[in-house]
Amino acid sequence: MSKEKKYLDLGLDYIDSGKYEKAIKSFKKAIEIDPDDAETYNALGLAYGKTGMTEKAVQSFKKAIEIDPDTWAHFNLGVAYFNSGKFQEAVEPYKQAVRIDPDDPMANYGLGGAFFLSKDTGSALKQYEILKSLDSELADKFLSLMEQ
Repeated sequence: MSKEKKYLDLGLDYIDSGKYEKAIKSFKKAIEIDPDDAETYNALGLAYGKTGMTEKAVQSFKKAIEIDPDTWAHFNLGVAYFNSGKFQEAVEPYKQAVRIDPDDPMANYGLGGAFFLSKDTGSALKQYEILKSLDSELADKFLSLMEQ
């Protein structure tokens, strides 16, 4: 196992145990060793997000996407925007996550939510229809949120 991978794995363990500051340090060490690893930037973004450093999380996810356009960081970028109330900005990253994995219920749920909270009810309803075929329980949850 490479040294970079060891720091990445250590950082992920720190995230799992709620030690986000230590996770950030481990991910930064991994990036010093391999500055072109999208997975590490994605993980760093998750750690930043857990500490409330949304802008740093966004930058980390964008760097991961720059390195690997097909990374799952698109989903995490959508979540970061969504959680900070930037629903319109969340739409595009969620669309990319759905492009990468059209059958992922959470990506479709996130996209639907971003559409709905951006006042694009028509697109939100289309996502609901897609979600029904992927995860009926999640679709019911989505519909109940739209009806509130």
